[in-house]
Amino acid sequence: MIWKSEGIELSKFNEIRTYYDRFESLVKVFEKSWDVAYKEGRLSGMTEERAYEIEGRYKLFSYNLKEYKKKIVAAEANNL
Repeated sequence: MIWKSEGIELSKFNEIRTYYDRFESLVKVFEKSWDVAYKEGRLSGMTEERAYEIEGRYKLFSYNLKEYKKKIVAAEANNL
């Protein structure tokens, strides 16, 4: 998604909407899976370091998705 958006004008951000939607759905799948695994105790064998690493990647990716969402919404608003 980042590669596709390199240098793209705000008015064309709707062109990466498909990529955004796909990655957003994958983040939601991760969130559900992580929650279920946590509730079922399947993460107990994971080291604290590994859990922090996964959480850090999730937070970074989620932040980037939120920023892209803002740009896509602005681009869609400009096209209306």
